[in-house]
Amino acid sequence: MQGVSCSADNITPIFNNLRNKGAIVMTMISIISVNYKSTPLINDLEARLADLDVEFVVVDNSGDFRPTAKSTKVVDAGGNIGFGQGCNLGVCESVGGVVMFLNPDVEIDRESLARLLEVSSRQEAPAIWGPYIRDRAHQVVVLQRPGRAGLSFRRRPLSAEELSQETVDVTYVSGACMVANRAIFEAIGGFSDKIFLYGEDLDLCIRAKTAGARIFLIGAVEIGHKGGGSSTKIDRIKRLFRSTRGHYTFLRHHHYRPLGAAINAAHLASGYRI
Repeated sequence: MQGVSCSADNITPIFNNLRNKGAIVMTMISIISVNYKSTPLINDLEARLADLDVEFVVVDNSGDFRPTAKSTKVVDAGGNIGFGQGCNLGVCESVGGVVMFLNPDVEIDRESLARLLEVSSRQEAPAIWGPYIRDRAHQVVVLQRPGRAGLSFRRRPLSAEELSQETVDVTYVSGACMVANRAIFEAIGGFSDKIFLYGEDLDLCIRAKTAGARIFLIGAVEIGHKGGGSSTKIDRIKRLFRSTRGHYTFLRHHHYRPLGAAINAAHLASGYRI
């Protein structure tokens, strides 16, 4: 079976070229959000972050973001450079020893944010973590390796016993709401520049785990994510195509042959449990 490996090819040029050369504040948490025509949603995030002692960085991929908080740092990406590259640019322009990536469409309240970020104060070892995200059936579904029927991954819901635990080790954390030690993020070169959208979070977590990081979910925090909720058939088809393309790119750069990459990418993008 074709495996997944960590490769120097995944190191992102924009991340290495623009890496923050100034002093990193290890006790600071930097929250990074990538804007693409999502100003109202990010303005809502600004309001929720108002009482938290964090640095908020918005990478503007569409050139139309207007902040409502004076403390928000806006970084002009110069065009739509994709999610992963946008996050990398945000990290380069931030100073926190812990970085959090937060999609504009994530539904999370201040208490959940605080609980999620509080983990950083007692997380000294390299790690990437995130909250539970329930699907439409109200289950927390995770990826597991190996898969069935010749596939590399399979989806399964967490059991009641797992859901009752404080933390659960997993294959990957969704990039919709992900927290990481800056050290491990820098050590593996950030998100891959090969992936424009979809699959970059799985790629990052696999490379981080290969490098010795722990990947886990925090049981005390649950969030909502509107990402899969487009209302039209055309939107769903576009999202499926982009997700398949992103996962295919990820798999090919982890040495999957074209056919194996195509089959596994289609499975990952579909959301089906096989």
